[in-house]
Amino acid sequence: MLAGVGENGSIDRSDSAQTFVTGTNPTNYIMYSGKLWRAVSIDPSDNSVKLITQDTVATMAYNSSDNSTFADSSIDTWLNDTTTGFLSTLEEPTKYLKTDSIWDNTATTTDMRSLSRPAGTVTFTRPVGLLSTYEVQQSYVGTVYEEGYIQNQTDWWTMTPYNSIQVWVIHTSYPLNASATTEQGVRPAINLKSEVVIVSGSGTQQDPYVIAI
Repeated sequence: MLAGVGENGSIDRSDSAQTFVTGTNPTNYIMYSGKLWRAVSIDPSDNSVKLITQDTVATMAYNSSDNSTFADSSIDTWLNDTTTGFLSTLEEPTKYLKTDSIWDNTATTTDMRSLSRPAGTVTFTRPVGLLSTYEVQQSYVGTVYEEGYIQNQTDWWTMTPYNSIQVWVIHTSYPLNASATTEQGVRPAINLKSEVVIVSGSGTQQDPYVIAI
């Protein structure tokens, strides 16, 4: 699916644990459950593909209890609720999603332009999560923060805490940290199973990849 990512994208294999799509506008658009996504990376261990929604789908506090831990936070509850949450809007998630995906919630105060892979000291298993600041950083290797394809001209939460009460937010011109109780945009992330089949599309915004349903 990502063998060719167009003239404005490339594949970065410098991290043995995660192969990243990078660039300004790679051909990595995917349509699933009526939503437009961008393919961010591939897990070489099982060939699952991590996606993030192209659009910011909600605005909410990360955690109304002023705590930056993802587990059982306001945002975790909404993302993974199978009745009224985001997960309930996805078609046959047990068929298409890697529901035991591991999400890294390790805190860092390091600026996003010089991050190393998170240490994995705080992780959670969920069907739906958020991108870490490291994953956002790797998406614009070869270009600059403001021009990376992850940017969608809105502010949105990452999975990465800054400290016990603040979380990193992707801003249009620079990353910032915000209190977990403030309202910011939400761009859910998922991992598609390796056996998911692409039936049409070229990966552009106008002609995204479409998976078999």
